[in-house]
Amino acid sequence: MDIRVVKTIDVVDRDDLFKEYAKESKGKLTPDVNVNKEQYLKLEEAGLLDTIGLYDNDNLVGFISAYTYMMPHYTSLATSIESYFILKEYRKFGAGKKLLDKLIEIVNKKGSTMLFMSAGIGSNLDKVAKSFGFIATNIVYSKKIV
Repeated sequence: MDIRVVKTIDVVDRDDLFKEYAKESKGKLTPDVNVNKEQYLKLEEAGLLDTIGLYDNDNLVGFISAYTYMMPHYTSLATSIESYFILKEYRKFGAGKKLLDKLIEIVNKKGSTMLFMSAGIGSNLDKVAKSFGFIATNIVYSKKIV
């Protein structure tokens, strides 16, 4: 398997992969997926969004994408994982750790000091987060307002 920095648009254009991601990551209050490709491009051009793909030969089978931003209260950069997904049949090969390690390498070069990740309670990502060195520090609450 191969890890490559990719454009987020390459991930969302892979309908089969992105549909599986959307299905697995949908929360109780999460709206249906409605991709804004222009916004992804703008965030990447501004250096705020990084996406790394996991490939089996030339077949994209997983990805991680994250925003890096300034935390104004602390005057330091932080990175928040926006999406993290690997097709089920590729999850037992250490691929998730490889994606995470590559992301950390990239955001460290930017000067990021913290990495945040949210995961649905009881989700696959929730179950592996601790094995990747994450510590549960907060609970994210959601409320539909429209």
